[in-house]
Amino acid sequence: MTVNILEDDAYIGVIQSINDYESMKPADILDDLEESHDNVGLELKDTGKVQPDNDPAIDMSTLLDSIKEVSKGVSEKTGQEYGRLMKQCEKFLHKRNMIPEGIDFFCEKPHPQSAVYLAAWIMDSCDELNLNNTKKDASIERHSFTHAQKMRAAATFGFGRVHGLGMQAWHRSETTGKMLGNPSVSETLTSYMLSLRCRKTQIGETATSARAATSDLLSKLFHFNNQPQFREPQPFQSTARNTPKNSQDCAGARARSLLNLGYSLAFCGLLRVDELLKIQLHDIEFEEINGRWKLTLQLPFRKTSQFGAIKPFVWWMMPEEYSHLCVVRAFARWIIVSDITNGYLFRKIRANDRIAEENEPMTSEQFLEMFRNNLIDIGVDHIPYGTHSFRRGGCQWLSVERRWPLRQIFDRDDFFNLNRPPAFVCPACNRSCHCA
Repeated sequence: MTVNILEDDAYIGVIQSINDYESMKPADILDDLEESHDNVGLELKDTGKVQPDNDPAIDMSTLLDSIKEVSKGVSEKTGQEYGRLMKQCEKFLHKRNMIPEGIDFFCEKPHPQSAVYLAAWIMDSCDELNLNNTKKDASIERHSFTHAQKMRAAATFGFGRVHGLGMQAWHRSETTGKMLGNPSVSETLTSYMLSLRCRKTQIGETATSARAATSDLLSKLFHFNNQPQFREPQPFQSTARNTPKNSQDCAGARARSLLNLGYSLAFCGLLRVDELLKIQLHDIEFEEINGRWKLTLQLPFRKTSQFGAIKPFVWWMMPEEYSHLCVVRAFARWIIVSDITNGYLFRKIRANDRIAEENEPMTSEQFLEMFRNNLIDIGVDHIPYGTHSFRRGGCQWLSVERRWPLRQIFDRDDFFNLNRPPAFVCPACNRSCHCA
């Protein structure tokens, strides 16, 4: 006989963790779902796959073979890790009698309580609280919040990619009354994850939204991408499909120049990835003033100003020591190697380092995948990083390292103009630089 987790006191801790998190705001929900999307690498759309009523659930013995078929967009190692976590999840649910033995949890028609089951699985492994809301003994091992995110990513992958449910939010149909969508993409699980994050932060575990990209990290990426072998675009050469490739051959001069520009724009402009990838050439003005190059960007929209009236961003060419952050240098380099004269600035990159001929912007999924592959190039763990990393890192760099007050960060006309006249002398510290 299976357990009704909603009524059994042995699981009251799960229900309270979901229901008692009253401070959750719509922005929190969106950020959490965006992070989970970054972690798993799934596209934010339904696959459109229609499931027949009598389609049997997947046999877990063939799970790894199935994962290989659908793992485009995640590495083989990541796909295997997701498969291992999916098996752990089913083992936990069978042991707790939430689903009967012999019945697969990950399937095309998930159990109506699947979102709560996922919360219970993650809580048992990562939380400070037991499932019955008592505190765990200090001797019991708890996994980190990062591991909890990985568990959720595996569930999202299992339902969304392996079983074709995509990233459609988990919801009840108004016509049939049945639950539809991906159980991992639900407000129920989001409520629990935000609740877990609070408890992890309270006990001193570092919050792990998306790790901020630092100036030092961008410097390493910049110098790797500007090695001699990546300076000039290579002519197209057709190769056999099964020809072994060097890991560094995954991105050529064009792809790496595009990445350098994307990094510097997102970092120095505090841009979200959707704002970055929708920039077109007519949004940019590039001019020389008194021997110095200046780039002005007029964004067509922002998340907080979707109907225009956005103050322009202004960047000046920076000194050599800041070449890894210099938007002007990166833009000039990208225009030279790409030969783009109009349309979207960030085009899709095809095989063999070719730029898409059609005026079609790069997707956030491709940009994230290229960024994470670039991190692997320099030996950095890519898991903690996402598309939010540049915006967070740029704000930290300006406010902490450069010591700019927030109101000065958004003084766009002299944005990154390191040659501007000195400010008034401060009567308290006698400093006159803009960092004071």
